[in-house]
Amino acid sequence: TVYGVYAYSDSLVKYYLESYRLLFSDLAKEETYPTYIHCSYGKDRTGTVCYLLQILLGVSEEDAFREWEISILLDGKVDYPLMEQYIEALKQLEGDTMQEKVETFLFSCGVTQEEIDSIRRILLVGGYERKPSS
Repeated sequence: TVYGVYAYSDSLVKYYLESYRLLFSDLAKEETYPTYIHCSYGKDRTGTVCYLLQILLGVSEEDAFREWEISILLDGKVDYPLMEQYIEALKQLEGDTMQEKVETFLFSCGVTQEEIDSIRRILLVGGYERKPSS
């Protein structure tokens, strides 16, 4: 499925929230797994989605940032100002922790608490059954 998500602070624009809702709602479904998330270079749109997903799952801000930073290996360029601006925008959202702030963002997209709980169950507990390939 193509979601058409946008990277960095553009992802916070109301116009693009539906694409994030669709993506995270699909990540809450067991039948979505295994899954492959990618974009042209694997660092901007994919980096934004994976940063959100990692924070949602409890990865530290530092480790999630370093994981995003590794994308420099793709083309030798990393957009530090864009990512730093994005993180600062996330920090303005409601919540005491970055994890809560990401939840606030996802709620604003229309992702439900049940979907967030499902994503955590699937990815942290391994709560999906791998279907045998035919």
